Parts: sequence; structure tokens; C-alpha cells
Amino acid sequence: MRRLFLFTFISSSLALLTFYMQKPNTFVNDEGVLIPEEWTAKNEQPQTSSKYRRRVDQAMLSIPEWYLVFSPNEQADYFEHTTASSFPYMRQNAQIWDIHKIVKTYTDTNLTRYKYNGEYQLMIYVINSSCSAEYVTKAWYERVVGRLTDTKTVETDEDRFTARYTKDYVAFINDNFWYEFDFKDRLKRLWTETSFFDNHFFRKLERKYFLTSELMVKWGYGKLIKMGAETMHGPDDTYTMVLVDKLPKKLKKNYDIVEDYPDKSVLLRLNRYARFNPEIVQLAEDKLTFREISGNNAAIFVSLKVPANKFFSTSYTENIFSQPIPSEPKKKRIVLAVLVKDLNRMLLKVKEEHYDVEHVFDY
Repeated sequence: MRRLFLFTFISSSLALLTFYMQKPNTFVNDEGVLIPEEWTAKNEQPQTSSKYRRRVDQAMLSIPEWYLVFSPNEQADYFEHTTASSFPYMRQNAQIWDIHKIVKTYTDTNLTRYKYNGEYQLMIYVINSSCSAEYVTKAWYERVVGRLTDTKTVETDEDRFTARYTKDYVAFINDNFWYEFDFKDRLKRLWTETSFFDNHFFRKLERKYFLTSELMVKWGYGKLIKMGAETMHGPDDTYTMVLVDKLPKKLKKNYDIVEDYPDKSVLLRLNRYARFNPEIVQLAEDKLTFREISGNNAAIFVSLKVPANKFFSTSYTENIFSQPIPSEPKKKRIVLAVLVKDLNRMLLKVKEEHYDVEHVFDY
């Protein structure tokens, strides 16, 4: 654990130094908390059983975690056609800390009714610091070394390996913790599935060195972080309970029903993490209305991907922040808040306007 804390301290210092050298890459309409205080209140009379409830602040606290899924996903899309040597890592690094600052404003002040969650805040700081250190290191390396061998477009086995490995990694972390990914196997495959002699020989050697270093560091650091992460996360619950006002008989065979209540409301079991998105959207498309999600009826947060020159706004939502997407200049991300009771009509409005729901942060 001493090594873990030493690494975290060094990486944090490096990441924060770099952050303060960056221009803002995240935009908010105003300073401070942008949602009504009552939107952050705990549900005092939840209908959902206590064993299925989660803290009301979990929706906000999970935003930084999910950015660490969004950012490698953007990298994976970019690496399919362009080498990693030109990727804008520093802009993603700035966005990590922009989000961190916003989340702290909501969860570490007396401006909301959220209760301070020290362990979760520490976990977020550790993973932000380590990811930030990774992006800073990659940015400097690519700027100094990678550009010397860069082919611009994907020409070598190693650059194609980077694209496949990053895409597989993103698919894995959508439903699993990053440190459970098998970096050791990818290291082996790097040396057994790519040729040694071929066109762009110096690029191949340089990429082999770069990827070997990355995979070895992540393999070792993943083992260290795993020691404390399970304690901070608690047990891994892979389901989210959603209480709907009513469920027509013709739809009951389509859903996993946990409990029927006398007032005709129904508690449904949905998958958590990435699989929650299509399932909650389907509920909205089936014209179901939501009363509680994980026992909460306060604000839930949603991330949208929209054209860079477009906006999304309604009378019942509040925009928290927006971000340009570094790898897709024609798109931007909008994170907004909406009460659980209004989530269904917001999702239908998004579909009507042909925007993409990137993620619903399900507590």
C-alpha cells in the first residue's frame, strides 16, 4: 500500500501541474450548483426495499468514473483510422479535472443535501490521478518520440493491435472494473500476433516498446489498486431496481418483475452499468413512468452526445456542463440533471431530436 500511495502522490502532483497549464475544455452556464437544492434530497419515504437502495449522491459521484470509460472509447474510435501519436490526450486530461472540480462542488459543499462520502471521494481522486498521469505521460511521449516514427494512418500490425486492444478494453470496462482486464494476455499477444520484420520497421519497434511498457505498467498497477478498490466500492451489485407507476399486463412478460404493489406500481430489475442504458430507454419507449430508481426520486444525471452546434434544453431539465469531444470535433457531450419522475419524457425527447444517450448514471 505504501507504493500505491507514493505513486498516487507523484502522479497527482504531475497531473495537477499539467491541469493548471491547460485551457478550459469543459463549459458550465454559471458557477456553483445549478440545480435546486431539493433535487439533491434523500427520499425519506422510499417504496423500494432497503436492500435495493443506493445513496442519492451516487448518480453524481459516478460521473468521473464513467468519463474514464468515455475517454478510452473515444480513443478506440480514433485509433481505427489514425495512429495514437496524434491523439489529443492533454485535452482529455484537462476534462478529467474539470469534471472532478464540478463534482466536488456538488458533493463536498453545503450547497446541496448530499452527505459527504469520503471513501468514494478518495477512490475517485486515486483513479483520476492515475488516469491523468497516464494521459500526460502518453502525450509527452507521443510528442517527443512517437511523432518521429508516426505514419499518420494505421499502417503497422502494432497500430492495428492498439486499435483492437483499446476497443476490447472499452467493451470490458463497460461492465467490469478496469483492473480485472487481462493485460498479461494482451502483452503475450502483442509479441505473438504481430510481425517483427515488415514495412515501417522503426515504427514497429517503437510501438512494441511503447505497448510493452504500457501493458506491463497497467498489469502491475492493476494488481496494486485491486487491493484497496474492493473495500471502497463495496460488493459489486450488477442490478438496478426501477419502480414504475404501473406495468400493463401485455408488457409483464418483457421485464424481470421483483414485486407488485397494491397501488399497481411495479418494481423491476434492470441490469446496471452500460446495459442499463438500452433497458431504461426501452421502458420509456413503452410509455412507462418512473417513480424511483434504486430507491431515489431526486435528480438523476444523463450524458448526451449531440452535434457541436446544437443544444438540448427543456423546462424540466438543468444542464450541468458540456464538453467538446477531442476526437470528434463535430460533436459535444452534454451532462444534464432531471428528476426521476421526468426521466421518461426526457429520454423520449432525446429520441425525437435524434440525439444519442451516452449514459444514464444509475446511482
